Amino acid sequence: LSSSSAASDVYKRQVSTQSTGALSWSSMAQPDFMDQGAYSTSGAFVQDGAYGGQAGGFQTPSQGFSDPGSSQFYGGSMNQGTPGYENDPPILEELGINPDHIKRKTISVLHPMKKLESDLIDDADMAGPIANCLLLGVTLMLRGQLQFGYIYGISALSCSGMWLLLNLMCTHTEIDIYRTISVLGYCLLPMVMFSAFAVFFSMKGLVGLVFGAVIITWCTHSSADMFITIINDPDLAWLIRYPVFLLYTCFALIVVF
Repeated sequence: LSSSSAASDVYKRQVSTQSTGALSWSSMAQPDFMDQGAYSTSGAFVQDGAYGGQAGGFQTPSQGFSDPGSSQFYGGSMNQGTPGYENDPPILEELGINPDHIKRKTISVLHPMKKLESDLIDDADMAGPIANCLLLGVTLMLRGQLQFGYIYGISALSCSGMWLLLNLMCTHTEIDIYRTISVLGYCLLPMVMFSAFAVFFSMKGLVGLVFGAVIITWCTHSSADMFITIINDPDLAWLIRYPVFLLYTCFALIVVF
């Protein structure tokens, strides 16, 4: 009987041990954070208690990530501080081309007796001279003469020489190379007209001699007056006219022959 009672006690202790172990394993398998936090209705995982005591944590993609196409993806509204194309300056203004100055300076060349306006004196526009050289080369090309090398070569040498001469003659006023190129290039416009007429009419006879002399005088007078206005020294008028006269005579000879 004593052995039977002892065996019964051993059996009860084993059963009790197994039950206690099952309960302990069950409590270990149950996640502790379920009591300390839960998923919110919006899909975000709410964390509190032992994990920091504040809301936050994991969120669903709809809450935690922004759509790359939305403005919030870039840290704010795309309409704030973003310049639009309508606020950009015109392309001609960005390139430094002023159509109004080109028009007024061209009129000053075509009307030599008109007084040069003050804001055009310091204008160093390059669009007009380049366009006039191109037009002169195109009109010569229409007659079967490809003279772009002569045009740009003579222009470069004459502008450099004229700029040096003006600064040597006039010590109280300095003129830069850009204004020199601008004046000589704009005053080439009558020569372009002369070359355009030569496309339709031969300029190798008396007509070409008279017409060429008028054009050379026109170009010389316009450019010399502009230079005199810039340096503000009328006493140097003839000293300026002579080299300018030689320059436009070279262009006239290219046009005629």
